[in-house]
Amino acid sequence: MATPNVVPFLSSTGTSTTGDLTLARTIYANDFWEAFRKRAKFLDMMPFVDKRSMMGSKQFQYYMFGETTDVEKEYVDGDELTGTDYAVDTGTVNVDDQIVAHKVVGLKDSVVSHVGVIPYLARENARVVALEIDRRLLNQHVAAARTGALTKNGQTIHNGGIRAYRSGGSTTVGTAVTAAYPASATGAANLIEDLNEMAYNADVEYWPEEGRGMILDAYLRRVLQFDTTGKVHTVEYKAPNDVTSRKYTEIAGWRLNFWDTRVSQGGLLPDTNVTTYARSTKFNIDFTPGATNGYPIGLFYCSTGEDTASVGLGTWLGMTDNIDFNNRNHTTLAQTYCLLGIEKMRPWCAGTLEVRSA
Repeated sequence: MATPNVVPFLSSTGTSTTGDLTLARTIYANDFWEAFRKRAKFLDMMPFVDKRSMMGSKQFQYYMFGETTDVEKEYVDGDELTGTDYAVDTGTVNVDDQIVAHKVVGLKDSVVSHVGVIPYLARENARVVALEIDRRLLNQHVAAARTGALTKNGQTIHNGGIRAYRSGGSTTVGTAVTAAYPASATGAANLIEDLNEMAYNADVEYWPEEGRGMILDAYLRRVLQFDTTGKVHTVEYKAPNDVTSRKYTEIAGWRLNFWDTRVSQGGLLPDTNVTTYARSTKFNIDFTPGATNGYPIGLFYCSTGEDTASVGLGTWLGMTDNIDFNNRNHTTLAQTYCLLGIEKMRPWCAGTLEVRSA
């Protein structure tokens, strides 16, 4: 039988026998596929943020009234009432520099490409700007919790934030966290003990019970699975938690609203020594385990209304998207920007559970 003359017409030479399919058609997807990525949470939900429109001003000023303790315990008619001491103080939320995310696409690429990249770039710009805002909000919430007591004229304006600590024996975040809260019954017991300590600290400072919330490092979700003593999952105690589905709603009176990961993992919980702000230096805070401060593995807030927000967010210009073609250099600029002011506001409404090195 004769050998058929099979011509590999799809090869680049027309004579290849190695499976060359150079001339074959490629079908391309009409969009870009993306892996799961971190999205902003607090910009929209903001359980601990006092948000105000600030256009046409340079700052927002607020007043704080001190606690008065003096009282006439044995007043007698005829004695002159001359008034006792009281004190007020102020704080401000000031405008920061603009936050901008921007990408440039050349005209040739825009015309030749069969997939429009600019809408994807615009969406990504909005995502990273929102994440930067979220990280600043958490940054200043921790700053509020670390604020000490404020007194004036012998009167207490506030007692500062509430805090609890556990030693991790290391200045490295991951090592310190797993030492303080190992994935075991011991780690779960440590965590539940510390959450109860934070609840007691809130009791001492008269936090309303109905508005207590917390944000925890996602690693602690794994730790809680090992609870054997804290009755976190116990049905007879009506614990609103489910070990099977890994759902935790309330522990020690704290409503668990969010799990999140660390900044070093792409998340929002600050765990690095921030030194990158040349002008807005209030955000330069060390969140690594140290002897005094540590990694804030849990953030606690009191959210019962506008007057219990720990962080102030002034909006001079909200998130704005702009796509602009430049005729001078044949490029398209896609940008998202905003003009805000973010600062700690009410320290007495903020708390942290921190893992320290000692």
